[in-house]
Amino acid sequence: MGRSVALKILALLFVVAVAQAAFYVGKLPDRVATHFDVKGNPDGWSGKRAAVLMMFGFQCGMPLFMLAMGHLASRMPESMLNIPDKEYWMHPDRKGYALQVSANYLAWIAVLVAAFIAVLNHLTFLANRDAAPLRLGWFAAAMTLFLLAVLTLSIRMVLHFKIRPVR
Repeated sequence: MGRSVALKILALLFVVAVAQAAFYVGKLPDRVATHFDVKGNPDGWSGKRAAVLMMFGFQCGMPLFMLAMGHLASRMPESMLNIPDKEYWMHPDRKGYALQVSANYLAWIAVLVAAFIAVLNHLTFLANRDAAPLRLGWFAAAMTLFLLAVLTLSIRMVLHFKIRPVR
């Protein structure tokens, strides 16, 4: 699937971020747990508004940063780019295509990051709303799915650049 599909999904996830923050802000205590230990118990806190803004900002900011990196790759020195068989792919005849493919993969990773952070925020909001520990089973499931998806995309990207098109 192309970058435009990833960007549409990302836009939807940004709407989810707004809805999530708006829904939970009135349901949270004044002091919000923002960090949890390995048993799911809170061990770091923040004020409600600051916590919601930080979580919302992180949920939108990280994917936007990744999209920006994909966009700015064409302006970076080639020494900062890391793709397999870089000499081949950075040839002027193939560089535009290689950068487009890289930006496409980064856009999909940005989608995964936004979705993962949305789940983390939801779990954090629930723990605070219910004055309960973080739901570690859900956290572990989300982390596992996120890591598997990023690993799959990373392997696909490496394989994409390892195979030279037949001319």
